Amino acid sequence: MICSQCGAAGARHTTTSGRHLCDECHRVLVGLAGAGAAAAGGGRMGEAMTTGFGAAAYSNAVADERTAGQKRRDKLAATHGFWGRLWVRVVG
Repeated sequence: MICSQCGAAGARHTTTSGRHLCDECHRVLVGLAGAGAAAAGGGRMGEAMTTGFGAAAYSNAVADERTAGQKRRDKLAATHGFWGRLWVRVVG
């Protein structure tokens, strides 16, 4: 899919409104949403910025873990036999 914000290929995220976003645009959106929520909640500027940065970093961590999990599932699906599958589950 194409990112509706920047036009880059490989949009993996979908917003609640149905827009497709690439990883970078999704990270920016999550950061701005976190900062906006903190500011709307009565937080000071520093708190809003910190919340925005933290939300963006968390978004990257979740996306990276999702990618790693998919790689593990693909490797497990390609492995045959009990011991081979056990090795993939335990060691990776």
